This record gives sequence, structure tokens and C-alpha cells, in this order.
Amino acid sequence: MNVKHYSNLFFLLLSADPPVLYLQDWLLRWKMTGFRLLLQLLRGRRAYLLVSPSWSHENSQRVRRAAQLIEKHRKWYGDFQFIYLANTVSELKLFQENGVRAIFCNQNAFLDPAIYFPLPHSKKRFRAIYDAAFIPYKRHYLACQIKGLALIAYLKKDTLKRDINSVKESLPHAIWLKDGSATGNVWLSDHEINHFLNEAQVGLCLSAVEGGMYASTQYLLTGLPVVTTQCRGGREVFFDSDFVRYVADDPDDVAEAVDEFCAAPPDPMQIRNRTLVRFAEHRARLVDLLNSIYREKGRNVKWADEWPAQLPNKLHGGNFPIRNYFAALTGKKGCFPWLDSFHGKVR
Repeated sequence: MNVKHYSNLFFLLLSADPPVLYLQDWLLRWKMTGFRLLLQLLRGRRAYLLVSPSWSHENSQRVRRAAQLIEKHRKWYGDFQFIYLANTVSELKLFQENGVRAIFCNQNAFLDPAIYFPLPHSKKRFRAIYDAAFIPYKRHYLACQIKGLALIAYLKKDTLKRDINSVKESLPHAIWLKDGSATGNVWLSDHEINHFLNEAQVGLCLSAVEGGMYASTQYLLTGLPVVTTQCRGGREVFFDSDFVRYVADDPDDVAEAVDEFCAAPPDPMQIRNRTLVRFAEHRARLVDLLNSIYREKGRNVKWADEWPAQLPNKLHGGNFPIRNYFAALTGKKGCFPWLDSFHGKVR
């Protein structure tokens, strides 16, 4: 079994004691997966699970369900410590009110800025670009009045044919950078996405509610201004009024805001640099959390003073066989190609 099927799982691996896992919350569902086997291996040990919400938790009912799921895991696996990484301040407050340990640490800060960056000599072929799956909540139809529209979209296992047809019918003029309706399509690589983003003038965010929306911050790292609808989920955390326009849920308003940015584009490096400043705040909170875990274990060591450059994009470790994760839990070094290069920072 290869861990690419569970690529939202990643070991931060402070050391063999205590093991720390970063994951998105859907992995906590009670299904027999490779992740479930990892938890069984950890049973009876103190382990820390850093959980990132994959959907907005800005309502009490969803947070209560998360708290109940935590208790269920604790009864089954023992002394597990769950810490949610809230994507918004509202989520943080609700988690704390429901007895769930949490910090304000938006998932988008785990994107790798070395992958997404401005290409100063890139030709702007598209007025706007929308990186979004074939899912109704992405509301592609709001882009129907935009000229020079490019789309990045993919076919997933749960994609419905009617959703594909709906997007194609509402956006017949759009340029498909990868025709997501074609069976067997491979996803664009991160570097390909960066290339296409640099060929656009504006990034689009059109959902009303979802998770943190990685694409929203990929736009910013590549220096694109953003046109967005009002939303819940956390993408607004890295937005700045100088290069983001909030619009009504109306195609004409969306197109008008795109036209405004195309007529007077902001400085790409200013967009990127302001985003990186906010990245640093969230990454520092995670570093502080990891160091606090060491202190809880009575160990006078530190994980890192700075964000280790070797960590993978989004903290998704999908390139490593699952047997290496098992080996990591036994404390063997050399389990990950990047581990030895920054393990020395722990002191």
C-alpha cells in the first residue's frame, strides 16, 4: 500500500517520543484505512494529532461533532492528544468553547512559496483564472461574464457527470487548461499550476463556504490579485483590501471587479510579500505548539527556531511508502529523505 492514497497525512515526527501527526479531519472517520493501522500501532502511547479542518467549522454543531469524535478516539486508542489547527478566529473560539484544544493556524500557510511565485516575464494570456473542482459549491457560473477566462479543473472519483455538464454549459467560452471531464486525466503538477497562474491577471474565489481553499493563497503567492465572494472557511485570512475585491454573488459584479484589476494591476511582489508576512505568523504558532509539546513531555529541547525548508508542500507527505511511516514510529532514522537534513535543528 502506498501512502499517496492518504496524502493528507504527514508525520512532523518530533522524534520517536512523542510521535506527532498532521492530518486533515476526514481521516478521523471510522474507516479501515492505512491511517487506521497507524493509529492502532500507536495505541497505548501518548501521541499528538494535529488536525486541520477540511471544511468550515464556523458553526457549533460541526464543532460538537468534532469533540464527540475526539472522545471516541480517546476511548479506543488511549492517551491521544488532539489539537485542531483552526483556519479562522471564529473556529478557534468555537473549538475552545467546546473543550477542544486548538490554535489559530491556517492550513494555507503550509503552502511552499518556493513552488508558487511570480514569473516576471510571463505573458498574460488570461484575464482571470479559476482553480476549482467540479463541485456545485464552487459556483463556476458566477464567472460566466468574464472574457479571457481560464479554468483548472479535474475529474474525481465522486464527480457527477451532471456537474461537469453544468460547468461546460455555463462557461462555454472558457479555456480549459486541463479538460477535467476526460477520463484518465492526470492532475497538473504544482509547477504547472504556477506556470498557468502566472499567465493570468486575476484569481477567482467564488464559493460561499468551504475549507481554507489552497488555491486562494496560491494566487497570492504568484502575485495575483483576487476577486472573491463573501465566504466562510478561512481563505480570507490572507486577504488584503489593497489586492482583494469582495463582490456580490452576481456574474456582472464578478466580471466588473476583474476588469478593474486588469486595468490597474497591483504590484505582484507586494501581494506576495504581504502574504508571506502573514505566513510567518501562522507558521510561528505551529513551531511554538511543537516546542510546547516537548515541554509537556519534560524535555528541554526545541523542534526548530525557523520553518524547516525541507517540509513538503501543504505538509502532505504523499511521496513516501507507508512502510516508512511504520518504521518512523519505531524511531529509526532515514525513514524520510528530508528528515536527517533538518533533524539537527532539534536541540
